[in-house]
Amino acid sequence: MPYQAIVSKTKLLLANKKKEANQLTIARVVFALISIYFFFRFFTEKDPLNWGGLGLILFFIFLYFVRKHQKIENEIIYNSTLLALTEKEILATQGVFNHNDGGVQFLNPEHPFTQDLDVFGNNSLMQLLNRCFTLGGKSNLAQSLEYPNFKSESIIAKQKAILELQKDHDWNLNFLALGQLLNEDNTKFNNLKEWLKSETDPNYDKNKWLLWLVPLINISLIGLFYFDFLSARNLVLILLVETGVGIISWRNMNKLYLKLSQNSPFLEKYVALFQYLESKKFESELLIKLQNEINHPQKVSTKINDLAVISQYFSIRSNFFGPFLNTLFIWDQQCAYRFEAWKLKNNQSVLAAFEVLHHFESLVS
Repeated sequence: MPYQAIVSKTKLLLANKKKEANQLTIARVVFALISIYFFFRFFTEKDPLNWGGLGLILFFIFLYFVRKHQKIENEIIYNSTLLALTEKEILATQGVFNHNDGGVQFLNPEHPFTQDLDVFGNNSLMQLLNRCFTLGGKSNLAQSLEYPNFKSESIIAKQKAILELQKDHDWNLNFLALGQLLNEDNTKFNNLKEWLKSETDPNYDKNKWLLWLVPLINISLIGLFYFDFLSARNLVLILLVETGVGIISWRNMNKLYLKLSQNSPFLEKYVALFQYLESKKFESELLIKLQNEINHPQKVSTKINDLAVISQYFSIRSNFFGPFLNTLFIWDQQCAYRFEAWKLKNNQSVLAAFEVLHHFESLVS
């Protein structure tokens, strides 16, 4: 679809979404006020059951509108980003591209030709081409301009990939819009890479038999107590001893959980972008090869979502039920084992997926 058609379509969509968001805002306020009124009647009426039931139904309807409103707001943010990118592309067709990063950081006076040919800097080739949204993508593009591959088969493969991407303005712009929404933090990204590269605990599965044995014993003890084969005093004493043993590893578990809780949410931000790359049907050899690197044997978005689930389970340690779960099911150790197993299996492929992402940024540029 031509850029101007995309602009017209997106502006119309944004107008409709903003109108819908305003309507949902009004609906939220109305249902919130009515449910508050019904709850007030629930506490003041002599026969409050009907009021309470209606208030609860209206409260759930209010929550539905809250979730729907948030979804619409996210769509507005996305489409606003898409519109801004498309308008920049229209400017670029008119010779205005100074809004792009010229890659000043890649200037190298010692390089044999990049200075003479204005490859980097203001009004440079890099500024004309660059559409990358991560530092890794910019580095990939800069590398291809500084040190081009002169093998004929590589040149032809790259040309075919670019020709295929060139035909699909919609796909390229949506890819860039998803990338812009990352608001990539280079410090956090470097911390994430270091975390993924760090060594897995070599002894993480040494005592994995305890992960099922301890919960089995504890459930059996509770069963014995229930059928009066074990006194409450002895049950509490055994569980207190187990809790004391668990406290010994508390410090290490805290460190592990802190790292996971810092990095997992940041990694989750890339899921939508990887899903977008995974779902496209490509035809050129290079694009298929790159896509296979993030799709097989398991999609990288699925791997990241698996880590998110582990992180969510691990976070339970911080709430009211945490101490009970740790005592009965050695919850921290269960989560730590699953995390270390995930890392050992997936860290290299996730790191490789970022290289694929950066390559796509360069090709789209």
